[in-house]
Amino acid sequence: MAHALTLLRWPLEFVHNFLYIACTFIEAITFTDLTDPLRWYAFNAVFAILAWLTFAVDLNRIMRQRQSEAAGPAEEHLYEVIIRDSYLNILLLMPGMTLLNLTAIVGIYFWPEVLIRGGGHVVFATIQTIAFLGYLIYVVRFFATMAPMILRANQEEAA
Repeated sequence: MAHALTLLRWPLEFVHNFLYIACTFIEAITFTDLTDPLRWYAFNAVFAILAWLTFAVDLNRIMRQRQSEAAGPAEEHLYEVIIRDSYLNILLLMPGMTLLNLTAIVGIYFWPEVLIRGGGHVVFATIQTIAFLGYLIYVVRFFATMAPMILRANQEEAA
């Protein structure tokens, strides 16, 4: 959503849109069968890798370009905040999500007795749920702080 409000302009960026649609497609496939934990974590790992790639591509292709086109200090500050958030996602959050899912895949593949039949895969599901809830809280707070910045940047650009 932050990209739609701040970075994306006409003409649309093909690579960003392709990666975004690919992420959405993988997520749709992920939710088609919730009864297979190995498949769940495999598709979540693919999603995490694609999301990671999307953040990296957007940082290098779109964000740097928009930052160089900034109309004034409010817009420059907005892009600094967005770039800092992107680095957080690139260096910490997406690698963590990828690692969690890959760990679950390896564990379920090599120890299905313990992790599937014994219910141990619920530990990974619990960690994943807590991580996603934490990320949701982070995103809501991030957008709440960004909203006034977006308004100031838009007013600055209009003036």
